[in-house]
Amino acid sequence: MTDLELLAQYEAELEHGHKNEAEIVEDIERKQLYKAAGFDTFDAWGRARWGDRWGSMVPKTLRQKMTAKKRAEGKSLRQIGGELGISDGTVRNDLGTAQDYAVPDRIVGLDGRAQPATRQKKPPSRPGANKWSKRVEAISASVDMDELTDDQIEELWGAADFLRTYCAGALELRRQRNGA
Repeated sequence: MTDLELLAQYEAELEHGHKNEAEIVEDIERKQLYKAAGFDTFDAWGRARWGDRWGSMVPKTLRQKMTAKKRAEGKSLRQIGGELGISDGTVRNDLGTAQDYAVPDRIVGLDGRAQPATRQKKPPSRPGANKWSKRVEAISASVDMDELTDDQIEELWGAADFLRTYCAGALELRRQRNGA
Protein backbone atom coordinates (compact mmCIF):
# COMPACT_ATOMS: atom_id res chain seq x y z
CA MET A 1 0.00 0.00 0.00
CA THR A 2 1.42 3.39 -0.96
CA ASP A 3 1.61 6.33 1.42
CA LEU A 4 -1.18 8.07 -0.51
CA GLU A 5 -3.44 5.00 -0.24
CA LEU A 6 -2.71 4.68 3.48
CA LEU A 7 -3.45 8.38 3.96
CA ALA A 8 -6.77 7.99 2.08
CA GLN A 9 -7.67 5.02 4.29
CA TYR A 10 -6.83 6.99 7.44
CA GLU A 11 -8.83 9.99 6.22
CA ALA A 12 -11.87 7.77 5.61
CA GLU A 13 -11.56 6.31 9.10
CA LEU A 14 -11.31 9.79 10.60
CA GLU A 15 -14.30 10.99 8.58
CA HIS A 16 -16.43 8.15 9.96
CA GLY A 17 -15.43 8.79 13.57
CA HIS A 18 -12.98 5.93 14.10
CA LYS A 19 -12.50 5.13 17.78
CA ASN A 20 -8.72 5.51 17.57
CA GLU A 21 -8.68 9.02 16.09
CA ALA A 22 -5.71 10.14 18.19
CA GLU A 23 -3.58 7.18 17.13
CA ILE A 24 -4.46 7.67 13.46
CA VAL A 25 -3.61 11.38 13.52
CA GLU A 26 -0.32 10.70 15.34
CA ASP A 27 0.52 7.98 12.79
CA ILE A 28 -0.12 10.36 9.88
CA GLU A 29 2.19 12.92 11.49
CA ARG A 30 4.91 10.43 12.49
CA LYS A 31 5.01 8.76 9.06
CA GLN A 32 4.67 12.11 7.28
CA LEU A 33 1.90 10.71 5.09
CA TYR A 34 0.64 14.24 4.40
CA LYS A 35 3.59 14.71 2.03
CA ALA A 36 2.14 12.05 -0.27
CA ALA A 37 -0.88 14.34 -0.72
CA GLY A 38 1.38 17.25 -1.69
CA PHE A 39 1.46 19.13 1.62
CA ASP A 40 4.69 20.46 3.08
CA THR A 41 3.51 20.36 6.68
CA PHE A 42 1.24 18.22 8.81
CA ASP A 43 -0.66 21.32 9.91
CA ALA A 44 -1.26 22.50 6.33
CA TRP A 45 -2.70 19.10 5.44
CA GLY A 46 -4.97 19.07 8.49
CA ARG A 47 -6.28 22.60 7.94
CA ALA A 48 -6.92 21.95 4.25
CA ARG A 49 -8.72 18.68 4.98
CA TRP A 50 -10.77 19.58 8.06
CA GLY A 51 -10.72 23.38 8.35
CA ASP A 52 -11.97 24.65 11.72
CA ARG A 53 -12.43 21.10 13.05
CA TRP A 54 -8.71 20.45 12.71
CA GLY A 55 -7.64 21.73 16.15
CA SER A 56 -10.14 19.50 17.95
CA MET A 57 -8.96 16.41 16.05
CA VAL A 58 -5.30 16.72 17.00
CA PRO A 59 -4.35 14.78 20.15
CA LYS A 60 -3.41 17.05 23.02
CA THR A 61 0.27 16.06 23.19
CA LEU A 62 0.68 16.57 19.46
CA ARG A 63 -1.23 19.86 19.57
CA GLN A 64 1.09 21.08 22.34
CA LYS A 65 4.11 20.33 20.15
CA MET A 66 2.51 22.12 17.20
CA THR A 67 1.67 25.11 19.40
CA ALA A 68 5.23 25.33 20.72
CA LYS A 69 6.67 25.07 17.21
CA LYS A 70 4.45 27.89 15.95
CA ARG A 71 5.39 30.07 18.92
CA ALA A 72 9.09 29.42 18.29
CA GLU A 73 8.45 30.59 14.71
CA GLY A 74 7.37 33.96 16.17
CA LYS A 75 3.59 33.66 15.90
CA SER A 76 1.24 35.34 18.36
CA LEU A 77 -1.18 33.43 20.58
CA ARG A 78 -4.12 34.63 18.46
CA GLN A 79 -2.41 33.57 15.24
CA ILE A 80 -1.68 30.11 16.61
CA GLY A 81 -5.23 29.76 17.91
CA GLY A 82 -6.67 30.82 14.57
CA GLU A 83 -4.47 28.42 12.63
CA LEU A 84 -5.22 25.44 14.87
CA GLY A 85 -8.88 26.29 15.47
CA ILE A 86 -8.43 26.56 19.25
CA SER A 87 -8.89 29.41 21.71
CA ASP A 88 -6.15 31.79 22.88
CA GLY A 89 -6.54 30.28 26.35
CA THR A 90 -5.90 26.78 25.03
CA VAL A 91 -2.80 28.06 23.24
CA ARG A 92 -1.60 29.66 26.49
CA ASN A 93 -2.24 26.41 28.40
CA ASP A 94 -0.46 24.35 25.74
CA LEU A 95 2.57 26.61 25.90
CA GLY A 96 2.55 26.38 29.69
CA THR A 97 2.85 22.60 29.53
CA ALA A 98 5.06 22.32 26.43
CA GLN A 99 8.70 21.56 27.05
CA ASP A 100 11.87 22.50 25.24
CA TYR A 101 10.72 25.19 22.86
CA ALA A 102 12.54 28.37 22.01
CA VAL A 103 10.76 31.59 22.89
CA PRO A 104 11.49 34.22 20.25
CA ASP A 105 12.45 37.75 21.29
CA ARG A 106 9.70 39.23 19.12
CA ILE A 107 6.48 38.01 17.53
CA VAL A 108 4.31 39.40 14.77
CA GLY A 109 0.67 39.78 15.74
CA LEU A 110 -2.42 39.40 13.58
CA ASP A 111 -2.24 43.12 12.87
CA GLY A 112 1.23 42.69 11.36
CA ARG A 113 3.02 44.64 14.08
CA ALA A 114 6.11 43.21 15.73
CA GLN A 115 6.10 43.20 19.52
CA PRO A 116 8.00 41.56 22.37
CA ALA A 117 7.09 37.88 22.73
CA THR A 118 6.63 38.22 26.49
CA ARG A 119 5.33 41.07 28.59
CA GLN A 120 7.20 42.19 31.64
CA LYS A 121 5.07 42.20 34.73
CA LYS A 122 4.75 45.58 36.38
CA PRO A 123 5.51 45.66 40.08
CA PRO A 124 2.52 46.57 42.24
CA SER A 125 2.42 50.29 42.84
CA ARG A 126 1.63 52.09 46.06
CA PRO A 127 -0.33 55.31 46.29
CA GLY A 128 2.02 58.23 45.69
CA ALA A 129 4.87 55.94 44.56
CA ASN A 130 5.08 57.64 41.19
CA LYS A 131 5.67 61.04 42.82
CA TRP A 132 8.53 59.65 44.90
CA SER A 133 10.04 57.63 42.07
CA LYS A 134 10.29 60.83 40.01
CA ARG A 135 12.09 62.54 42.88
CA VAL A 136 14.45 59.57 43.26
CA GLU A 137 15.13 59.62 39.50
CA ALA A 138 15.99 63.33 39.70
CA ILE A 139 18.36 62.77 42.61
CA SER A 140 19.92 59.72 40.92
CA ALA A 141 20.56 61.73 37.78
CA SER A 142 22.45 64.34 39.78
CA VAL A 143 24.59 61.85 41.73
CA ASP A 144 27.41 59.91 40.13
CA MET A 145 27.17 56.49 41.81
CA ASP A 146 30.82 55.80 40.99
CA GLU A 147 31.85 58.71 43.22
CA LEU A 148 30.05 57.40 46.31
CA THR A 149 32.13 55.52 48.85
CA ASP A 150 31.01 52.18 50.25
CA ASP A 151 30.26 53.89 53.58
CA GLN A 152 28.02 56.45 51.86
CA ILE A 153 26.14 53.74 49.99
CA GLU A 154 25.62 51.76 53.22
CA GLU A 155 24.41 54.95 54.96
CA LEU A 156 21.88 55.56 52.16
CA TRP A 157 20.77 51.94 52.37
CA GLY A 158 20.23 52.28 56.11
CA ALA A 159 18.25 55.49 55.60
CA ALA A 160 16.04 53.75 53.05
CA ASP A 161 15.42 50.87 55.48
CA PHE A 162 14.57 53.34 58.23
CA LEU A 163 12.11 55.18 55.98
CA ARG A 164 10.47 51.94 54.86
CA THR A 165 10.05 50.79 58.47
CA TYR A 166 8.87 54.23 59.63
CA CYS A 167 6.29 54.52 56.83
CA ALA A 168 5.00 50.98 57.43
CA GLY A 169 4.55 51.82 61.13
CA ALA A 170 2.83 55.12 60.33
CA LEU A 171 0.39 53.39 57.96
CA GLU A 172 -0.37 50.70 60.53
CA LEU A 173 -0.99 53.30 63.24
CA ARG A 174 -3.33 55.25 60.92
CA ARG A 175 -5.29 52.06 60.11
CA GLN A 176 -5.67 51.27 63.81
CA ARG A 177 -6.94 54.81 64.54
CA ASN A 178 -9.42 54.63 61.67
CA GLY A 179 -10.61 51.18 62.74
CA ALA A 180 -9.68 49.56 59.45
